[in-house]
Amino acid sequence: MSIDREKQPLARNNITLQVIGEEVMLYDGGSDTIHVLNHSAYAVWKLCNGENTREDMFKKLSAQYPDAGTELSDDIQEALQDFRLKLLLVE
Repeated sequence: MSIDREKQPLARNNITLQVIGEEVMLYDGGSDTIHVLNHSAYAVWKLCNGENTREDMFKKLSAQYPDAGTELSDDIQEALQDFRLKLLLVE
């Protein structure tokens, strides 16, 4: 059975996560690039394990951040689009 990575995003395994104080960075060894994540993007990144759908992410993050409201769905979509654009996810 093939897994649709569009529906269950998976972070590439050669991306290194670094947290320094309040800053969260991803280092892409393939392109020698650093990407700085905001708090919302970091929360989404942690769920890009190939098992969570966007709906799963929304449910988990809604429980974690109940005051986020409808903006949360937009934040998830924006983060995933950004990760794909920067080639940080397995396609």
